[in-house]
Amino acid sequence: MGKYTDDLMPSDFKGADSLKEIRIHADHCIETLRLALMCHSDVTPVMIKVDNLYDPPRLQADFNAHHRCRDFWKISAWNEEKGLETYGEELEHGHDHHHNG
Repeated sequence: MGKYTDDLMPSDFKGADSLKEIRIHADHCIETLRLALMCHSDVTPVMIKVDNLYDPPRLQADFNAHHRCRDFWKISAWNEEKGLETYGEELEHGHDHHHNG
């Protein structure tokens, strides 16, 4: 992997069969981040104010706006409770506790 040593490599990449497998995984992660940014972008307006501490005064962004955030830890707890326990492995028929059959 070039400049990445084993101690810096994410655990999901250790034991990967090929660089192609690592690239597919990395592309998936990047795509997930892209979708999150596009679908859940913060549209809170950023106000611009005049900062008179400079001579001449200059415009400066005021980031003290109220943002409404999701409760990340609540989402994480829900995922721990409801998510699949076997990532990357095929589920055997009959052992999938999410199946309503």
